[in-house]
Amino acid sequence: MKKFFTILTTATILAMMVVSCNDKDENPIDNEVRKLPSKVMTILTNVTTGDLRNDTVFYEYDNENRLVKIIRSRPGSGPEHNFTTIYEYTNNVLSKAISNLGGNLTETTYYYADNQIFAINSSSDTMVLTIVNEQLEKIVIRRNGTEFSSISFTYDSDGNMISMGGPNTPTTFYEYSGIKSVFRHVNIPSWFAFTINVGSRYMVSKTTMGTIISNFTYEVDEDGYVTTQTRTSSNDVSPTTYEYILAK
Repeated sequence: MKKFFTILTTATILAMMVVSCNDKDENPIDNEVRKLPSKVMTILTNVTTGDLRNDTVFYEYDNENRLVKIIRSRPGSGPEHNFTTIYEYTNNVLSKAISNLGGNLTETTYYYADNQIFAINSSSDTMVLTIVNEQLEKIVIRRNGTEFSSISFTYDSDGNMISMGGPNTPTTFYEYSGIKSVFRHVNIPSWFAFTINVGSRYMVSKTTMGTIISNFTYEVDEDGYVTTQTRTSSNDVSPTTYEYILAK
């Protein structure tokens, strides 16, 4: 499958990691320590077999606190298991992403027009993102001019994503805790945050996809940033740890 289809399927698999975009447009919190996630490691434990599987994601930023690189490392040979993506900006606007997906290089260029963003990759797939009120409403993947796949999003009044799904993707519903997102000081637009699974203002407390229900609990540090997240479902228990660097 091409890169865009990988993005969509990965979005479903990693939905439990949904967190947040930046809060530059909000009123700053006095004396809040500004941190950026640098390493997120999840240990997936199958409750039936006891099998363990590590999933580690590294994040790098520039002096404007913009996300410039994501590195994912996970046991397995598929492109969704090990990849590196580098992001480039032009006049503070995301313009290009260069991905190494399991040894396969893909370059994606972003074009902006009214309420739509066109992401065209070097494999001739086109991802069309529809933005409404600065929120990502829909992603459509076009292959050879024909719609290949799509995902739609809905939100609550606070801008948290409450559902995500499409014709080929089971709908997942989200509920939220009162804990602020660990990505709240990352300088990226909200639509882009959702395409890389860092999309809501608060940390998730519960997800429901059909009969699969996952519940989340958290531990935080003295500055209010999540240090440990534990997701529990009928299939597995997944603790996630977060490490940070100070924002510029």
